Amino acid sequence: MTVREGGADFAGRPLTVPVGGAAPGATATLCVRPHLIGLGESPAPGGNTLHGTVAEIQWRGATHRLYVAAGGHRIMVDVRELREPPALGTEIALHFAPEDAVLIPAGLAADGAPHA
Repeated sequence: MTVREGGADFAGRPLTVPVGGAAPGATATLCVRPHLIGLGESPAPGGNTLHGTVAEIQWRGATHRLYVAAGGHRIMVDVRELREPPALGTEIALHFAPEDAVLIPAGLAADGAPHA
């Protein structure tokens, strides 16, 4: 993912996310907790939507965990139990709010300090 002014680009798609101190053009990892990702297009103005293919589905009692292939990445999504889960290989949309995202610039250690 590449940082840009006011967000980042994921597989050529602009996303609105807080960039913190990351410089435009920098490479970063996007982190969003799986339970904060929803199915479908973003219902909110300024929300983020990604499109991908359902690669795996796990029923976990009160929830379903979906693994979605998008832009060369595997995205884990936890949603309430679905009466009719999507079939494997189905194209779906995922959404998340900008404030639910965290960008971690490449080259940082686990404590946030630059690698030596």
